[in-house]
Amino acid sequence: MGAFLNLNDISRELGMSRTPLRDVLFQLESEGFITIFPRRGVVVNALTLEKIRNIYEMLGALESAVIVFVAVRFRDSDADLMERYNQQMGKALDQNNFSVFYDANLKFHNVYLEMSDNAEMLHSIKIHPLRFSTQQDLC
Repeated sequence: MGAFLNLNDISRELGMSRTPLRDVLFQLESEGFITIFPRRGVVVNALTLEKIRNIYEMLGALESAVIVFVAVRFRDSDADLMERYNQQMGKALDQNNFSVFYDANLKFHNVYLEMSDNAEMLHSIKIHPLRFSTQQDLC
């Protein structure tokens, strides 16, 4: 865990009252991004290697379920698009360019995720990659 963030300081810096800020923070806490300590402040939650491994295991199971449900909609053009994104990821890795790799990886997965009508499952899947990008940006 990192240092405590002060709600009064954040509120002043953003130029907003504490009520809407608290609402946003409660949402972030429910999604596992932060921990709120009453009368002390807010801490951004660190990601451990074990937690990352667990999240990817969960995402793999959820995405597998999506693939099963959308398989009847999958076309050759979707496979071609995924192949192009896969090639972009390979080139990005060769060049040690994580930003390009990450972008192509999200696009690769979105090819089939966007075919799903299950909003709850998609919400669960999509909040985790955002968390990893945020952690990467903080490093």
